[in-house]
Amino acid sequence: MYKVYYGISNKLMDLVFSMKDSKRYPRSREFTTRKITTVAHGTQTLVFLGPKIWDLVPVEFKSFSLSRFTKKVRKWKPNRCPCRLCEIYIKDLGFVKVSSEP
Repeated sequence: MYKVYYGISNKLMDLVFSMKDSKRYPRSREFTTRKITTVAHGTQTLVFLGPKIWDLVPVEFKSFSLSRFTKKVRKWKPNRCPCRLCEIYIKDLGFVKVSSEP
């Protein structure tokens, strides 16, 4: 997401994650999101989750160089992450969120 945002990714990723200029903040760019209605082919896909998780990344991280951003984001623990990587799957029960919050 960082590389797409700053225009240093390969062309394929530019097609996956499209950008638009922000109407609210003229000097800023935003990822476009698509209207999605299903879980299997929509809400759990990279195209849908990438921009959502990018919005969770702290603003100060986004201004770092690529190497510093990579180091910081690896140690970062998001609150209310929308992906299933932070969940455990239990057979016959489904995905269960694991949280250290009380």
